[in-house]
Amino acid sequence: VEEFIRPVTREMEEIVAHLVPALDRRTVERCVFSTAAQAYFYRSVMPAMLLMLGEPAYPRGFSRELAEHVAEFSLGGMERLAAATRRVRRTA
Repeated sequence: VEEFIRPVTREMEEIVAHLVPALDRRTVERCVFSTAAQAYFYRSVMPAMLLMLGEPAYPRGFSRELAEHVAEFSLGGMERLAAATRRVRRTA
């Protein structure tokens, strides 16, 4: 954990905080965990996904498509959280 996971998590937190500066520290942390969990999900359920796709292996390019989807989905969610934070600040 100390040699790999925590440093990678810190780096991801720095990236998220830079991309969406309106988010507080706790929200940044949750966004990082959520993004990592999406990637882990597709790896951990690979046998079931392959059955659902009717494929013996993930098709060529699937990882890239999935990474793009996770990034776009996650950034959209982060922007929505940031917008909500900005609305709360304006009405406070």
